[in-house]
Amino acid sequence: MSIKRKQNIDEIEHKDNEAIYNYVTSAEDVFNIDVESEKQAFFKTIKNHQNSKFIKNPFKRYYKYIAAASIIGVSVLIYTLRGSSTADVELSPIIVNNNIQSIKDQAILTLSSGENISLESGKDYEITNLKSDGENIIYNKNIIDKKEDIAFNYLTVPRAGKFQIELSDGTKVWLNSESQLKYPVSFVKGKTRNVELVYGEAYFDVSPSTNHHGSSFKVTSSNQHVEVLGTEFNIKAYKSDPVISTTLVEGKVLVSNNVSKQRQILTPNHQTQLNIKTNEITSSKVDPYTYIAWKDGIFTFENKSLEDLIIVLSRWYDIDVIFDNKNKNITDQLSYRGAFRRNEKIEEVLSLMKASKIIRNYEIRDKTVTLK
Repeated sequence: MSIKRKQNIDEIEHKDNEAIYNYVTSAEDVFNIDVESEKQAFFKTIKNHQNSKFIKNPFKRYYKYIAAASIIGVSVLIYTLRGSSTADVELSPIIVNNNIQSIKDQAILTLSSGENISLESGKDYEITNLKSDGENIIYNKNIIDKKEDIAFNYLTVPRAGKFQIELSDGTKVWLNSESQLKYPVSFVKGKTRNVELVYGEAYFDVSPSTNHHGSSFKVTSSNQHVEVLGTEFNIKAYKSDPVISTTLVEGKVLVSNNVSKQRQILTPNHQTQLNIKTNEITSSKVDPYTYIAWKDGIFTFENKSLEDLIIVLSRWYDIDVIFDNKNKNITDQLSYRGAFRRNEKIEEVLSLMKASKIIRNYEIRDKTVTLK
């Protein structure tokens, strides 16, 4: 990070938002944003809205303020309505026994013996070949020579959880909520380093093959294989998703389907989507930061439906969401762009949606949210 950018960060009121700042500044070229000037413009814009976290404007120009808002720790939700809006009626939310918790570091480590170890923030755990501080796991760096000696572990992150792991080859993996990774506790010298994203979403920062006698790194997810020599990429392969999305940030990967045998070389700032039903792989150019910001605690979205947004919130907060049928025709006409911090309380996110008049009201009962 440059000295200038570091100084900018030090001036920010919320100094714990450096990860958000990194996301924003990385996206400057994509959105053609002069972050400093836009930040000052945003300060001026919100001066008359001291108690609000919401900015509403139908013009795309205001998407730039999402970045500026994120810098100072403000969640922003902007929407485009392709039709008439609801009546401006102020209703008070109904909250009964709110048991919804914000996301936290937590995971279940399953050893090769079948033993399950609960990992969570503030809880240390250590055995011969690994140690954990409750926020990540680090395996001892070693390579074995005999294939039959390989033992596999599983790391399972529940809904409302997140976790990070460093494999024995130095590869770093961030796991999103409701995800599971299968991996060897050590790798065979000279052999392909194989891991499996059983389900969910993970970001990989792969240790280069040059550090491992030329051994490539392969990630299997459902009927997809991603082979790399050393790179950074994201795979989203939730069970309920109709496609497996692979987004490349750096390097080059080969995405293949073991059913259709189709192969696609992926270059930076591109994404492949494997259709689960047809086994067809398509690719397109994307802004990768929109798809990887989750690992830094930020949720960003562009032209997403309310249903897409709720799916993410359901995983992050471990909630069940019910749609009021009267609202369906309206929500079908909505698209969203915005960003919010992952540590926001669910009431703050729902209030943001309510302030936008996208929903008229909401109800929380235990861990069930009803949108009205």
